[in-house]
Amino acid sequence: MSGLAKHILEEMAKKLEKAGWLFISDPELPKDYVIKQAAECMGQVWQDKIAIVWDVDDVLTMAHPGDEKEWMTKDEAVQILCYAANKHDASLGITWDTLDYYVQDLKSEKEKVI
Repeated sequence: MSGLAKHILEEMAKKLEKAGWLFISDPELPKDYVIKQAAECMGQVWQDKIAIVWDVDDVLTMAHPGDEKEWMTKDEAVQILCYAANKHDASLGITWDTLDYYVQDLKSEKEKVI
């Protein structure tokens, strides 16, 4: 089907359906069937591609290891992911070290304000 995990494609199809972007031409078709078919179609698009996906939880876990007090918001984690995507060196990619650099930079900035 695809280089992307099936559950990721199905999650994307569910989001499209919930947002009203996945239209069902035959109201007799079960919603789950339509979602699976949409995921299959997306899988065909992705069958010869790869994507490395970083998640907000990756950033938050890095920012709050172990028992460290939580200081980063989900919105800030999203901003770090966006910044990393827009500023990364394509020959190096985005690594744990890249994200850690941005996390520590934000933490330093927030500590200056306090």
